[in-house]
Amino acid sequence: MTLRHLFRSERLITLLNRMGHCENYSFSLELETALAQAIAQTSTLLSTQIIRSPTAPAVFHSEIDNFDQLLNNLTGMDSIHTAHGIMLQDIEGKSEDHGGIHIDIPSILKDSTTKQRSLNLDPADNLPECYVTQRRSPQIIIKQLTYPGGEDTYNAANMRHILWMLIRMKSSLSHQTVPGWTGFVSLTGTTPENLTTIDYYPVIGCPITEYKTVQECLRYAENATNEVDQEYIITTFDLGVCMKAYPLVWNNQTKYEKHIILIGTFHLVCAYMKMIGKKMNGSGLSDILLESGLIASGSITGVLSGKHYERAMHCHKVLLECLERLPMTQYVASQGQTEALSSLSEQSKQLLVLVNYIKGFQQYRDDIRAGLRGETAQMWLSYMDHVWLVLSLIHSVKHNDFLLYGHCLHLMADLFFSFGGQNYARYLTYFSTFIANIETSHPGATDLMKRGAISVARSFIPGNRCAVDKTMEETFMRHAKSHGGAGAGESGVLTNHDAYQRWVRTTHARSQYVNATLNMADMLSDRIGESKHHDVRPAEVLKSEKLVKRTQEAVESFLNPFTVDKKHQLLILPSGQAASEDVKVDVLRAEVAGREAKNAFIETHLKTGKDFFEPVSV
Repeated sequence: MTLRHLFRSERLITLLNRMGHCENYSFSLELETALAQAIAQTSTLLSTQIIRSPTAPAVFHSEIDNFDQLLNNLTGMDSIHTAHGIMLQDIEGKSEDHGGIHIDIPSILKDSTTKQRSLNLDPADNLPECYVTQRRSPQIIIKQLTYPGGEDTYNAANMRHILWMLIRMKSSLSHQTVPGWTGFVSLTGTTPENLTTIDYYPVIGCPITEYKTVQECLRYAENATNEVDQEYIITTFDLGVCMKAYPLVWNNQTKYEKHIILIGTFHLVCAYMKMIGKKMNGSGLSDILLESGLIASGSITGVLSGKHYERAMHCHKVLLECLERLPMTQYVASQGQTEALSSLSEQSKQLLVLVNYIKGFQQYRDDIRAGLRGETAQMWLSYMDHVWLVLSLIHSVKHNDFLLYGHCLHLMADLFFSFGGQNYARYLTYFSTFIANIETSHPGATDLMKRGAISVARSFIPGNRCAVDKTMEETFMRHAKSHGGAGAGESGVLTNHDAYQRWVRTTHARSQYVNATLNMADMLSDRIGESKHHDVRPAEVLKSEKLVKRTQEAVESFLNPFTVDKKHQLLILPSGQAASEDVKVDVLRAEVAGREAKNAFIETHLKTGKDFFEPVSV
């Protein structure tokens, strides 16, 4: 069963069976089918891992996404378009204090199996039709545009980020011992008490782009949440599904009054990085990334468009740290110092003195942001602000910080208005305003959000929670689309409804076999080192410092944007040529224009409850 779970290879299991090391492949199918039948007898829509009516503070939420698989056959027909979901539950406190109703799977004896290899289910009924003939604008009571305390939390996070950057820059002068940003977030985070319970919903065999499928997704989430005995139904979708779900909810407000629909953070970050790429197009950003060796030429488009999440985040984080050191060097020189923090004596390195030092640097950055130190520096500092905003949103997810999360959403909509992100501009503005006023529309929902509705604890590494929609991509999607996962073979699990149901229903049970097998082989480790983030390892710390210095050399081989002499020109770093006046105005006013357009949208569409779907203009 362990081999079947990890590799799903009939040839591998047959080979080991004939060498006398395991049962045959047919027996693994029989056992998996018997498990699926036993689970079907003991559970409803919820899996057996979800605790019903827990007495400890808890949150139950769902994430549902589309699954599209193009089959590699002669005709290219019969592609797969279905909807798949995961259910998640976070419960505070020790497991023995959770209370609630636990459902156990009956024991299955080898001699009691029916020798049945396939799970024969009744054919799924056709979904009821659903139409939204005329989309209604949302009706929302707006008392505030940001959640109380969000701005203070955001400013405090910025202070921590600058402090990390200062200490890391000072450490780089000798032997770097301070980890990069991700390691810093992990070291300043807390270890989760429990991991999030993750399990699968039954598959919905229709494209999620149809209203009837979205209606079924909301029904799944509502029935499951009611069985858990939670008041509000929290469901996360990517924007494409939200564009179907929101109109459906707004047209049926009484029916869906308990529903809270969240826009997936992972997809939001990808879209925001695309807007950053549009803003910096032609500035020399791509040249710096290529010259420093952070990315290959064939992958640069994926970075600038946000399509390659990991690569894009890697490039932006390294370049951000590199650029932060350049104005810091100028600020240190303006203070008559030779290195950062050198003016502080050992006795004066107290919190108040350090905070004042950071505030002085922040004022220096504000001067750059206002254009007092040149327009080239102003543009590149705006790039840095946008990357910091992305990192702050990720920080809020990793630390499950609801206040920081809400304020980041409020700030992010501006850039979508500026650079043609029409759909995110419209729906993110609504969503951030909804979050700011969630206690008005859904009293008590804030407590659920703070318990983990915006993130998932998948490991005991401190400060390393994961976005909900990213969890979907890294669990079901990764296994389904990998060579050895559920999608192995065109006639395999994905094209066979009964086989897929057997697979999703027994996922957790099979994982228990895996844990038992690894434990027998002494391959499960409880060492403290296993609970530390990869980026805090000394080798990774030195590697990240090497990348920053190499990137800094690449920037200075072109032009240092913070030391250019032509203050009233916007210079392109690789060539040194000035951008045209029209381009300069558009780029430097992008944030202001976006903020004005967002505020106008709130006044004319959200507060009035009219014409929400009219084209967005800047």
